[in-house]
Amino acid sequence: MVRKFQVCDWRAVKAALAGKERVDAETSGNIRAAINTFLAKPPSRVSQALDVRAAATSDDFPTTVLPVVRKFQQTDYYDDGWESVFDVLDFTGSNRNGFEILDIEDGLSFQLVPEGEKAQVYKVKGTKAPVTFDMYGGGLGWSRRLLDDEEYWAIENAVISFRNKWYADRSEIAYALIEALSSSYNVSWQAAVPASLASSDPNYTAVRDIETVNKACYDILNAVKGNGYGASPKSVFVLLYPLALLSRINRALGLLNSGLAGTFPGVQYNVMPVPTLGLTGTTSYYVALPSNKLMWGDRMNLTVLPDFDPASYSDTQYGWGRYGGAIGDSNQIRRCATS
Repeated sequence: MVRKFQVCDWRAVKAALAGKERVDAETSGNIRAAINTFLAKPPSRVSQALDVRAAATSDDFPTTVLPVVRKFQQTDYYDDGWESVFDVLDFTGSNRNGFEILDIEDGLSFQLVPEGEKAQVYKVKGTKAPVTFDMYGGGLGWSRRLLDDEEYWAIENAVISFRNKWYADRSEIAYALIEALSSSYNVSWQAAVPASLASSDPNYTAVRDIETVNKACYDILNAVKGNGYGASPKSVFVLLYPLALLSRINRALGLLNSGLAGTFPGVQYNVMPVPTLGLTGTTSYYVALPSNKLMWGDRMNLTVLPDFDPASYSDTQYGWGRYGGAIGDSNQIRRCATS
Protein backbone atom coordinates (compact mmCIF):
# COMPACT_ATOMS: atom_id res chain seq x y z
CA MET A 1 0.00 0.00 0.00
CA VAL A 2 1.38 3.41 -0.93
CA ARG A 3 0.80 6.12 1.60
CA LYS A 4 -0.47 9.33 0.04
CA PHE A 5 0.44 12.68 1.49
CA GLN A 6 -2.40 14.20 3.53
CA VAL A 7 -1.24 17.75 4.18
CA CYS A 8 0.33 19.14 1.04
CA ASP A 9 1.24 18.24 -2.54
CA TRP A 10 4.92 17.89 -1.77
CA ARG A 11 5.71 16.76 -5.30
CA ALA A 12 4.55 20.18 -6.49
CA VAL A 13 6.64 21.83 -3.78
CA LYS A 14 9.68 19.86 -4.90
CA ALA A 15 9.11 20.92 -8.50
CA ALA A 16 8.66 24.57 -7.51
CA LEU A 17 11.92 24.56 -5.58
CA ALA A 18 13.94 22.81 -8.27
CA GLY A 19 17.10 24.74 -8.95
CA LYS A 20 16.57 27.19 -6.09
CA GLU A 21 18.93 27.54 -3.16
CA ARG A 22 16.18 28.28 -0.65
CA VAL A 23 12.41 28.52 -0.35
CA ASP A 24 10.92 31.55 -2.08
CA ALA A 25 8.02 33.58 -0.67
CA GLU A 26 5.44 32.28 -3.15
CA THR A 27 6.17 28.62 -2.44
CA SER A 28 6.22 29.28 1.30
CA GLY A 29 2.84 31.00 1.05
CA ASN A 30 1.36 28.09 -0.89
CA ILE A 31 2.62 25.65 1.74
CA ARG A 32 1.07 27.73 4.52
CA ALA A 33 -2.24 27.84 2.66
CA ALA A 34 -2.24 24.06 2.22
CA ILE A 35 -1.43 23.52 5.90
CA ASN A 36 -4.17 25.92 6.99
CA THR A 37 -6.71 24.09 4.83
CA PHE A 38 -5.66 20.75 6.32
CA LEU A 39 -5.76 21.98 9.93
CA ALA A 40 -9.21 23.51 9.52
CA LYS A 41 -10.69 20.12 8.59
CA PRO A 42 -11.31 17.73 11.51
CA PRO A 43 -9.52 14.37 11.32
CA SER A 44 -11.44 11.16 10.80
CA ARG A 45 -13.49 10.19 13.82
CA VAL A 46 -13.16 6.92 15.67
CA SER A 47 -16.43 5.73 14.15
CA GLN A 48 -15.11 6.41 10.64
CA ALA A 49 -11.47 5.43 11.12
CA LEU A 50 -9.73 3.21 8.63
CA ASP A 51 -6.33 1.60 8.94
CA VAL A 52 -4.08 4.24 7.43
CA ARG A 53 -0.77 2.69 8.46
CA ALA A 54 1.22 2.53 5.28
CA ALA A 55 4.68 3.26 3.98
CA ALA A 56 5.50 5.72 1.25
CA THR A 57 7.51 4.89 -1.81
CA SER A 58 11.06 5.96 -2.41
CA ASP A 59 9.90 8.20 -5.27
CA ASP A 60 8.29 10.57 -2.78
CA PHE A 61 11.37 11.30 -0.70
CA PRO A 62 15.07 11.93 -0.89
CA THR A 63 17.38 9.13 0.23
CA THR A 64 18.12 10.83 3.55
CA VAL A 65 14.67 10.15 4.95
CA LEU A 66 14.04 6.67 3.55
CA PRO A 67 14.75 4.95 6.89
CA VAL A 68 11.98 7.06 8.45
CA VAL A 69 9.63 6.65 5.52
CA ARG A 70 9.80 2.89 5.67
CA LYS A 71 8.46 2.91 9.21
CA PHE A 72 4.74 2.60 9.70
CA GLN A 73 2.88 5.54 11.19
CA GLN A 74 -0.18 5.13 13.38
CA THR A 75 -2.38 8.19 12.96
CA ASP A 76 -4.40 8.98 16.07
CA TYR A 77 -8.10 9.66 15.67
CA TYR A 78 -10.02 11.91 17.95
CA ASP A 79 -12.57 10.14 20.14
CA ASP A 80 -15.98 11.56 19.24
CA GLY A 81 -18.20 9.41 21.49
CA TRP A 82 -19.14 12.41 23.62
CA GLU A 83 -20.73 14.09 20.60
CA SER A 84 -23.47 11.45 20.75
CA VAL A 85 -24.47 12.89 24.14
CA PHE A 86 -24.35 16.63 23.38
CA ASP A 87 -26.26 18.76 20.93
CA VAL A 88 -23.22 20.09 19.07
CA LEU A 89 -24.05 23.49 17.58
CA ASP A 90 -22.10 25.27 14.86
CA PHE A 91 -21.60 28.96 15.68
CA THR A 92 -18.68 29.47 13.30
CA GLY A 93 -20.79 31.70 11.05
CA SER A 94 -22.08 33.88 13.88
CA ASN A 95 -20.72 36.86 15.78
CA ARG A 96 -21.80 35.57 19.18
CA ASN A 97 -19.64 35.28 22.29
CA GLY A 98 -21.64 32.33 23.61
CA PHE A 99 -25.14 30.96 24.01
CA GLU A 100 -27.70 30.59 26.79
CA ILE A 101 -29.48 27.57 28.21
CA LEU A 102 -32.89 28.49 29.60
CA ASP A 103 -34.71 27.08 32.64
CA ILE A 104 -31.72 25.45 34.28
CA GLU A 105 -32.66 22.77 36.80
CA ASP A 106 -29.22 21.52 37.70
CA GLY A 107 -26.09 21.41 35.60
CA LEU A 108 -22.42 21.91 34.97
CA SER A 109 -20.21 24.08 32.83
CA PHE A 110 -16.46 24.40 32.31
CA GLN A 111 -14.09 27.30 31.97
CA LEU A 112 -10.81 27.95 30.16
CA VAL A 113 -8.06 25.53 31.19
CA PRO A 114 -4.63 27.10 31.64
CA GLU A 115 -1.82 25.07 30.08
CA GLY A 116 -0.77 22.20 32.31
CA GLU A 117 -3.85 22.36 34.54
CA LYS A 118 -6.99 20.21 34.67
CA ALA A 119 -10.43 21.23 33.48
CA GLN A 120 -12.36 23.23 36.07
CA VAL A 121 -16.05 22.34 36.13
CA TYR A 122 -18.61 24.64 37.74
CA LYS A 123 -22.15 24.06 38.95
CA VAL A 124 -24.80 26.21 37.29
CA LYS A 125 -28.29 27.06 38.54
CA GLY A 126 -31.01 29.58 37.79
CA THR A 127 -33.56 30.37 35.12
CA LYS A 128 -30.85 30.61 32.49
CA ALA A 129 -27.13 30.05 32.22
CA PRO A 130 -24.70 31.64 29.74
CA VAL A 131 -22.10 29.43 28.10
CA THR A 132 -19.20 31.46 26.77
CA PHE A 133 -16.79 30.52 24.03
CA ASP A 134 -13.27 30.42 25.41
CA MET A 135 -10.16 30.72 23.27
CA TYR A 136 -7.70 27.83 23.12
CA GLY A 137 -4.41 27.88 21.28
CA GLY A 138 -1.03 26.34 20.66
CA GLY A 139 1.98 26.58 18.37
CA LEU A 140 3.70 24.35 15.86
CA GLY A 141 7.14 25.08 14.47
CA TRP A 142 9.80 23.53 12.28
CA SER A 143 13.12 24.54 10.84
CA ARG A 144 13.03 25.92 7.28
CA ARG A 145 15.93 23.55 6.62
CA LEU A 146 13.38 20.72 6.45
CA LEU A 147 12.03 22.33 3.28
CA ASP A 148 15.47 23.06 1.90
CA ASP A 149 16.47 19.41 2.44
CA GLU A 150 13.11 18.02 1.23
CA GLU A 151 12.36 16.44 4.61
CA TYR A 152 8.65 16.63 3.84
CA TRP A 153 7.77 13.54 5.84
CA ALA A 154 8.85 15.25 9.07
CA ILE A 155 6.67 18.29 8.35
CA GLU A 156 3.76 16.06 7.38
CA ASN A 157 3.95 14.16 10.66
CA ALA A 158 4.24 17.33 12.72
CA VAL A 159 1.18 18.93 11.14
CA ILE A 160 -0.94 15.77 11.46
CA SER A 161 0.04 15.35 15.11
CA PHE A 162 -0.72 19.01 15.81
CA ARG A 163 -4.24 18.72 14.41
CA ASN A 164 -4.92 15.42 16.17
CA LYS A 165 -3.79 16.89 19.48
CA TRP A 166 -6.11 19.86 19.06
CA TYR A 167 -9.21 17.72 18.62
CA ALA A 168 -8.09 15.25 21.28
CA ASP A 169 -7.84 18.10 23.81
CA ARG A 170 -11.32 19.32 22.82
CA SER A 171 -12.70 15.84 23.45
CA GLU A 172 -10.84 15.55 26.75
CA ILE A 173 -12.59 18.67 28.05
CA ALA A 174 -15.99 17.31 27.03
CA TYR A 175 -15.35 14.00 28.79
CA ALA A 176 -14.19 15.84 31.92
CA LEU A 177 -17.51 17.69 31.90
CA ILE A 178 -19.44 14.40 31.77
CA GLU A 179 -17.35 12.78 34.49
CA ALA A 180 -17.89 15.76 36.80
CA LEU A 181 -21.53 14.68 37.18
CA SER A 182 -22.62 14.79 40.81
CA SER A 183 -22.91 11.53 42.72
CA SER A 184 -26.57 12.47 43.22
CA TYR A 185 -27.14 11.01 39.76
CA ASN A 186 -25.46 7.67 40.44
CA VAL A 187 -27.32 4.42 39.89
CA SER A 188 -26.11 1.55 42.04
CA TRP A 189 -25.56 -1.93 40.65
CA GLN A 190 -29.07 -3.30 40.77
CA ALA A 191 -30.05 -6.61 42.34
CA ALA A 192 -30.63 -9.62 40.12
CA VAL A 193 -34.13 -10.61 39.08
CA PRO A 194 -35.23 -13.06 40.29
CA ALA A 195 -33.62 -12.48 43.66
CA SER A 196 -32.98 -16.19 43.95
CA LEU A 197 -30.55 -16.10 41.00
CA ALA A 198 -27.28 -17.47 42.31
CA SER A 199 -24.09 -15.41 41.94
CA SER A 200 -22.53 -18.50 40.38
CA ASP A 201 -25.03 -18.38 37.50
CA PRO A 202 -23.22 -17.56 34.22
CA ASN A 203 -25.74 -14.78 33.52
CA TYR A 204 -25.67 -13.28 37.01
CA THR A 205 -23.49 -10.26 36.17
CA ALA A 206 -25.30 -9.58 32.88
CA VAL A 207 -28.71 -9.71 34.57
CA ARG A 208 -27.64 -7.17 37.18
CA ASP A 209 -26.21 -4.92 34.44
CA ILE A 210 -29.52 -5.19 32.55
CA GLU A 211 -31.46 -4.13 35.60
CA THR A 212 -29.03 -1.22 36.12
CA VAL A 213 -29.44 0.09 32.55
CA ASN A 214 -33.24 -0.23 32.80
CA LYS A 215 -33.19 1.62 36.13
CA ALA A 216 -31.06 4.44 34.68
CA CYS A 217 -33.39 4.92 31.69
CA TYR A 218 -36.46 4.93 33.92
CA ASP A 219 -34.93 7.40 36.37
CA ILE A 220 -34.07 9.80 33.54
CA LEU A 221 -37.54 9.63 32.02
CA ASN A 222 -39.18 10.11 35.39
CA ALA A 223 -36.95 13.09 36.23
CA VAL A 224 -37.49 14.96 32.93
CA LYS A 225 -41.13 14.08 32.23
CA GLY A 226 -42.28 17.64 32.95
CA ASN A 227 -39.44 19.46 31.18
CA GLY A 228 -40.92 19.58 27.69
CA TYR A 229 -38.30 17.37 26.03
CA GLY A 230 -40.90 15.10 24.50
CA ALA A 231 -39.14 12.13 26.11
CA SER A 232 -40.99 8.84 26.12
CA PRO A 233 -40.32 5.11 26.66
CA LYS A 234 -39.43 5.02 22.94
CA SER A 235 -36.74 7.70 23.24
CA VAL A 236 -33.17 6.82 22.24
CA PHE A 237 -30.70 6.71 25.11
CA VAL A 238 -26.92 6.86 24.67
CA LEU A 239 -24.91 4.38 26.74
CA LEU A 240 -21.42 5.89 26.87
CA TYR A 241 -18.99 3.38 28.32
CA PRO A 242 -15.22 2.88 28.66
CA LEU A 243 -13.77 0.44 26.17
CA ALA A 244 -12.61 -1.72 29.10
CA LEU A 245 -16.27 -2.72 29.59
CA LEU A 246 -16.80 -3.70 25.94
CA SER A 247 -17.55 -7.40 26.40
CA ARG A 248 -19.61 -6.77 29.50
CA ILE A 249 -21.84 -4.14 27.88
CA ASN A 250 -22.26 -6.24 24.75
CA ARG A 251 -23.33 -9.20 26.84
CA ALA A 252 -25.85 -7.17 28.84
CA LEU A 253 -27.39 -5.65 25.72
CA GLY A 254 -27.42 -8.97 23.89
CA LEU A 255 -28.84 -11.20 26.62
CA LEU A 256 -32.42 -12.34 26.00
CA ASN A 257 -35.08 -13.18 28.56
CA SER A 258 -37.08 -16.29 27.82
CA GLY A 259 -40.52 -16.92 29.30
CA LEU A 260 -44.01 -18.15 28.63
CA ALA A 261 -44.74 -15.09 26.46
CA GLY A 262 -41.70 -15.64 24.27
CA THR A 263 -38.15 -14.29 24.07
CA PHE A 264 -37.36 -10.58 24.37
CA PRO A 265 -34.34 -8.36 25.11
CA GLY A 266 -33.42 -7.88 28.74
CA VAL A 267 -32.82 -4.13 28.27
CA GLN A 268 -36.30 -2.72 27.71
CA TYR A 269 -35.32 0.68 26.33
CA ASN A 270 -33.90 1.89 23.03
CA VAL A 271 -30.24 2.08 23.99
CA MET A 272 -27.39 3.03 21.64
CA PRO A 273 -24.03 1.81 22.98
CA VAL A 274 -21.03 4.12 22.36
CA PRO A 275 -17.59 2.86 23.41
CA THR A 276 -14.84 5.35 24.20
CA LEU A 277 -11.27 5.63 25.41
CA GLY A 278 -11.95 9.18 26.59
CA LEU A 279 -13.39 8.38 30.03
CA THR A 280 -10.80 8.20 32.79
CA GLY A 281 -12.82 5.78 34.91
CA THR A 282 -13.20 2.16 33.81
CA THR A 283 -15.63 0.81 36.43
CA SER A 284 -18.71 2.84 35.57
CA TYR A 285 -20.58 4.04 32.50
CA TYR A 286 -23.13 6.71 31.59
CA VAL A 287 -26.68 6.53 30.29
CA ALA A 288 -27.94 9.79 28.80
CA LEU A 289 -30.98 11.25 27.12
CA PRO A 290 -28.98 13.16 24.47
CA SER A 291 -29.25 16.77 23.25
CA ASN A 292 -31.97 19.01 24.76
CA LYS A 293 -29.97 20.87 27.46
CA LEU A 294 -26.75 18.94 26.97
CA MET A 295 -25.22 21.53 24.69
CA TRP A 296 -21.89 22.26 23.03
CA GLY A 297 -21.00 25.13 20.72
CA ASP A 298 -18.07 25.52 18.32
CA ARG A 299 -17.45 29.21 17.67
CA MET A 300 -14.18 29.04 15.73
CA ASN A 301 -12.61 25.97 14.18
CA LEU A 302 -8.88 25.49 14.41
CA THR A 303 -7.44 28.54 12.65
CA VAL A 304 -3.76 28.98 11.96
CA LEU A 305 -1.73 32.19 11.80
CA PRO A 306 1.69 31.63 10.19
CA ASP A 307 4.95 33.36 10.97
CA PHE A 308 8.55 33.07 9.82
CA ASP A 309 11.37 33.86 12.22
CA PRO A 310 14.53 34.75 10.26
CA ALA A 311 16.60 34.76 13.45
CA SER A 312 16.03 31.00 13.94
CA TYR A 313 15.30 30.22 10.29
CA SER A 314 12.06 28.52 11.28
CA ASP A 315 8.38 28.53 10.42
CA THR A 316 5.77 28.70 13.16
CA GLN A 317 2.04 28.03 12.87
CA TYR A 318 -0.08 29.43 15.71
CA GLY A 319 -3.37 27.57 16.01
CA TRP A 320 -6.42 29.11 17.69
CA GLY A 321 -10.02 28.06 18.19
CA ARG A 322 -13.06 28.77 20.39
CA TYR A 323 -15.71 26.51 21.88
CA GLY A 324 -17.78 25.97 25.00
CA GLY A 325 -20.22 23.48 26.45
CA ALA A 326 -22.50 22.77 29.38
CA ILE A 327 -24.73 20.17 30.94
CA GLY A 328 -27.79 22.32 31.44
CA ASP A 329 -29.84 19.57 33.08
CA SER A 330 -28.01 16.82 34.94
CA ASN A 331 -31.27 14.89 35.14
CA GLN A 332 -30.57 13.80 31.58
CA ILE A 333 -27.60 11.66 32.68
CA ARG A 334 -27.01 8.80 35.07
CA ARG A 335 -23.69 7.28 36.14
CA CYS A 336 -24.06 3.52 36.46
CA ALA A 337 -22.04 1.27 38.75
CA THR A 338 -20.71 -2.16 37.78
CA SER A 339 -20.20 -3.57 41.27
